[in-house]
Amino acid sequence: MADDDNRILPGLTRAVTFGAIGGGGLVIVFVVAGWSRSDASAVAFSLAALVFGFGLTVWASTLLLGESLAGMHATLDRDWNAADTQWAMAILTIVGAAGMVSASVVTILLGG
Repeated sequence: MADDDNRILPGLTRAVTFGAIGGGGLVIVFVVAGWSRSDASAVAFSLAALVFGFGLTVWASTLLLGESLAGMHATLDRDWNAADTQWAMAILTIVGAAGMVSASVVTILLGG
């Protein structure tokens, strides 16, 4: 349990940083590649929203079906942990959210 507590803040910090760099970076890369600011912003925001939506959907699904999936995996002799999956999907959700915010902020800073 102590390991879980020690990985929360660094994991969240890495997720926010990765999402912010990814979302804002995509806008900048697309603009440098010749796209209009609005198109670059729309695509970068949409990609970040895709990651956010996937993470949120799978996270919610593991909350609802975690025990059933764990029972199925135990029957199949596979090592699976619902808590680890929830943590991974929470990280994806945070990456997506940070990417959406970053894409929006970079677009505003670029004058779009």
